[in-house]
Amino acid sequence: MRLLPVLLLLLMASSSRAASRTIGPGDNVEAAVQALRPGDTLTLRPGTYDVSLSNPPGGTSWRTPVTIAGTPGQTILRGTGERALTLSRQDAGYLIVRDLVIDASNTGECVKTTYTGDGSSRPRPLRLQNVECKGANNQGLLIDSRDNEFLNLHVHGVATKGQCFKKQATGQDYYCHGIYLQSGGNLIDGGQYHDIEGNGIDLYNGEDGDAVSNNVIRNITAYNNGDAGIYVSGGRNNLVCGNRVYQNGRGIAVQWGARGTRIIGNIAHDNRRAQIDDTANSGGGTVQEDNALANVASVPQARSGGMQRPCSVGSVTAAPPPVLKQVPAPWNLRIIPQH
Repeated sequence: MRLLPVLLLLLMASSSRAASRTIGPGDNVEAAVQALRPGDTLTLRPGTYDVSLSNPPGGTSWRTPVTIAGTPGQTILRGTGERALTLSRQDAGYLIVRDLVIDASNTGECVKTTYTGDGSSRPRPLRLQNVECKGANNQGLLIDSRDNEFLNLHVHGVATKGQCFKKQATGQDYYCHGIYLQSGGNLIDGGQYHDIEGNGIDLYNGEDGDAVSNNVIRNITAYNNGDAGIYVSGGRNNLVCGNRVYQNGRGIAVQWGARGTRIIGNIAHDNRRAQIDDTANSGGGTVQEDNALANVASVPQARSGGMQRPCSVGSVTAAPPPVLKQVPAPWNLRIIPQH
């Protein structure tokens, strides 16, 4: 009889153990996704999957996330609904999506996180890693949930054929962005953002300007975008660090009521209207330090990105510490210190 409790414990441990499953094109992706439980991993073999995913089951913490993974450059998720991936429920978070190509050419966004009512159903954090988002007709990523991580994304071809939904409704340019971020506490680290109708990355919340606070944008490359490579409009204590922005309408723009924005150690060159534009910001307190601002297209190192040095500072949970002022200037060209 003493063995019975032990056997029960072993059965419980076995049933709660994380599972891994691999499927291929032609399998029922939606059914496989909905069967996921905290800690599980679903791997999609190389191929094209015509499907849109809405509220995949999430994990309970970053210790037990749900993971949906592919093969880099070879697993293509082609959205068929309003967007390829939607998170709108609280239980849809602690989700990792990695190593996928998301083709949104037949839909609005690659990814949208949103909520209903008073915000109590806001999704838990999402991590996108090594994901390519291409061809979206509205926003690349439209993010209204907090504390997400966007790591080494490649976002491009967003509304570049004049199909921006917002532009069609208003007649105005620069409304469709690579990442349209309406929330705080997010980390955007590494990756490329280019050939986008509006801004490469846009921080703005028209209902609550302070919602877009304590975000970190670091180590990205943004180029050939209609307006700014990086646009901070509102919020407090956002950090823009170690990025390279070039051949955009503007390099880095800080506007409206953004307060205490830190722009540290970036390279901004060959942007058409301004390298760093803080002229229309009513918030104040912007810190600009150790940025390389010049027309350096003729410098081989700049053209290859060889002068860009990674930014390792910044927290997604708190304002950057004073040690940021000690970040060294790594480039062999004119540095413009601005305080």
